Amino acid sequence: MIKIRADVPKEHSVLYNSCINEQGFVDVERFIDGLEDVGFRKTEIAKGVSGILIKDGARDFRILVNANESKERQRFTAAHELGHYFLHRDLLQTGGRIEDRYILKAEGMSDEKEEEANQFAAAFLMPLDKVADAIRSGKTSVEGLAKQFGVSVIAIGNRLQLPT
Repeated sequence: MIKIRADVPKEHSVLYNSCINEQGFVDVERFIDGLEDVGFRKTEIAKGVSGILIKDGARDFRILVNANESKERQRFTAAHELGHYFLHRDLLQTGGRIEDRYILKAEGMSDEKEEEANQFAAAFLMPLDKVADAIRSGKTSVEGLAKQFGVSVIAIGNRLQLPT
């Protein structure tokens, strides 16, 4: 089932809604910055690694995104790691980490958990109600939609369940 919106915990729904502009673009960095226990940084990380969710100590987390990848990839990776934070953080021990490869596969994470993080990221960055509004307003090209939502053509195509 395609979700209209990401499963952002209710206590963060006001923050989430404040990070979406009228066209539907979600400012993922602003959202992460609004979380008390999560830091965010774009940095050079190992080749082939898109992002990392790190648990620092008993409570705090950091999301690192590979600064050498495209802006669209960085946005999706940040949202993907955010998905791991909301959905899978209980799996991390103190000092633990989830390291996602370019193909968004993480060592120690099942394909199911990776798919959950991907679905979260897609719903977070491309709320279907906003995508539907864009299409109703006449924006029907995949390229145009991808640009509006700040994602890759592949990401919006997957969100709309188009054959790839």
